[in-house]
Amino acid sequence: MKKAPETLMQYLESIHTTKSADSYHYSIVKFLCTNPDAEKYTYQHIVDYLLQLKDEGAAGTYRAKILASIKKYYDYLIAIEVRNNHPCRRLQIKDNRKKGLNFEELFSMEELELLLIREERYRYLGHRNKLLISLLIYQGLTSDEIVRLTVQDIDVEEATIRVKASRKLSGRTLAMHRKQVMLVDRYLEDARPFLLRKTIPTNKLMITKLGKPESVDGIHSMLEQLKGLFPHKKLHSKSIRMSVIANWLNERKIPLEDVQLMAGHKWPSSTERYYRENLEEQRKLINEFHPLNR
Repeated sequence: MKKAPETLMQYLESIHTTKSADSYHYSIVKFLCTNPDAEKYTYQHIVDYLLQLKDEGAAGTYRAKILASIKKYYDYLIAIEVRNNHPCRRLQIKDNRKKGLNFEELFSMEELELLLIREERYRYLGHRNKLLISLLIYQGLTSDEIVRLTVQDIDVEEATIRVKASRKLSGRTLAMHRKQVMLVDRYLEDARPFLLRKTIPTNKLMITKLGKPESVDGIHSMLEQLKGLFPHKKLHSKSIRMSVIANWLNERKIPLEDVQLMAGHKWPSSTERYYRENLEEQRKLINEFHPLNR
């Protein structure tokens, strides 16, 4: 059994970078200084505290950051078995400046997998395109993350893909989908060597038909050719990623904390916006508690 962390900082450092852990820790300590009984707080206590911050003029982005830190505090209390429930896991800050997700414009996994069925004119390029699309629809990678992948980031034996950290997203190691194993093998053993046959070798995973490292614009151009499949929806790498994350959270019911790690989000609030509220449950909460956006 994994040993529980002894201190809050140890817990934060076990799941975040040192910089992120320091940021969370600072905000939590600040919260506890003015809320010494926070260990026993309920949902309503957290709501009242956030309303107090709003009354004091705190911006929505600041309150969202504080709420994210508060959630980490209660995650820690659960981890060390001080609490057995989380008072505010689904609580969100309503920021009117941000446009909410239109779930009707997102794609189902069945729709996304149609992208893999496309007939390709050139066999080797077809193998490459299918693997590239699979990285979009199964791992939810951004175009930038895909072009930065190297051959060394693919672990065929462990069936994992290592994604490097960027300024906006955290690094992570993701499992391959069962359908990808054959795609990876076919591309690495057959298609990629063919595409590279007349060019200077590179360790970049994705190669163009001319044997050069793929670019973000190249990925966008490839997706442009597939828009005819969905004439009434906007198909691009961003909408695919948004659909994948929403699918993880709402259809597959993967815990929010796991989805945050899988998506590379640095803050839980970034993941929470993909949560599709149950309308009946939402009405009950509105009736029972003060809304945060009043």
